[in-house]
Amino acid sequence: MLKTQARIDNGQFRQIYDCEISAIRQAFDETYGNQNTHPCLTFIIVQKDHNTRFFIKYSNNRSRSRDGRPPPKYINMPIGAVIDTTIVHSNNTNFYLNSHNAYQNVNQPSYYHVLLNEIELTAD
Repeated sequence: MLKTQARIDNGQFRQIYDCEISAIRQAFDETYGNQNTHPCLTFIIVQKDHNTRFFIKYSNNRSRSRDGRPPPKYINMPIGAVIDTTIVHSNNTNFYLNSHNAYQNVNQPSYYHVLLNEIELTAD
C-alpha cells in the first residue's frame, strides 16, 4: 500500500508516524489478521509550501533573443527533474520532484519525505 499526504509541517512527522501509520497497521490487523499477511506500506509526505527553487544556468552564444531582448541567465528546471542528493537530508529519504510547468515564471517543485518504506522503493 502506498499512501501520500500533503500539507504536513515538518514538526508533525512524528505525530503522523505514531498516529496514522499505527491506525493503518491496526486496520491491517483487523482485515488480514496475521502480520505475515499484511501488505507492505510506504508512507510519503508531500510538501509544496517551501521556499526552495531550482534553476539551470542558461548558456547560449546569441547575444540577443529573436525578439531583441537579452537571453535569460537562468531557466527553470525541466519537468520531471529530481533532486535527491547534496541539498536533501543525508539520514532521511527525501527528494524534490518538479512535476509541473512553472507558475508565474518560477518552478516550485514538491518536496517528498518518505516516512516509511516497507515496499523498499529506491531512488533509482
